[in-house]
Amino acid sequence: MKWSVLDQSPSAAGSTQDVAIRESIALAQHCDALGYERYWVSEHHNSASIVGTAREILIAAVAGARRHSYALLAEAFGLPSAAGKPQ
Repeated sequence: MKWSVLDQSPSAAGSTQDVAIRESIALAQHCDALGYERYWVSEHHNSASIVGTAREILIAAVAGARRHSYALLAEAFGLPSAAGKPQ
């Protein structure tokens, strides 16, 4: 069975974005050691608790931290915002 992980790079209340990125790197290294085959990062905007607004940066950080080769995948989901809804 192929295992994957989806990392949304959450930031805890009172924490900083750089801590969230470091935690994502640590998670990627742990998944690498466990033999996961895919590591997904997500892109979110307008959320104070999720750091993943620039998935390219997170992918680069994760890619530089892993020892084995597994697929690094990214996905962006677009949901209508309150500003985009017709009145």
